[in-house]
Amino acid sequence: MAIWQFEVALVPAGTEALVRTNRGYEMAPLPERAIAAMRPILDAGLGRPCLDEGETISYGSLNGNRVNLIHNGAASYEIWMGIDARSDADYFCTLICAMARALDCDLFSPEFEVRFAPDRQALVQALMNSRAWIFALDPSQFKETAYGWMHL
Repeated sequence: MAIWQFEVALVPAGTEALVRTNRGYEMAPLPERAIAAMRPILDAGLGRPCLDEGETISYGSLNGNRVNLIHNGAASYEIWMGIDARSDADYFCTLICAMARALDCDLFSPEFEVRFAPDRQALVQALMNSRAWIFALDPSQFKETAYGWMHL
């Protein structure tokens, strides 16, 4: 994700806590049939996928608001979203929460390492507390290093 994108994932409600690994987080996957049901909603809300590389299907803009469907094998997926803090993301936050409720999922923020209910107001509040939001308000507070963007 870009520094201006606030990252959230959909996590099936009632599943165990996420486990942090060297590659990110291990979480309960979503079944392929649930993803098949969501694709028409994503097509209608965000248009055709902008990237389809077999294991990853991305909707939206790679540098803006986007949804990544990541195939984990064994007919299961993870869904990760990047909310563009530079844009008016209200519609996108509403879409994310509707998708989460339809799939009976919670939202998870790796930045804050917190899981929360799919409530638009809670999602917008998390976005407004994020590094992406700080960057969008004043990019001069960050500098790019060999290791990525760093807050000054």
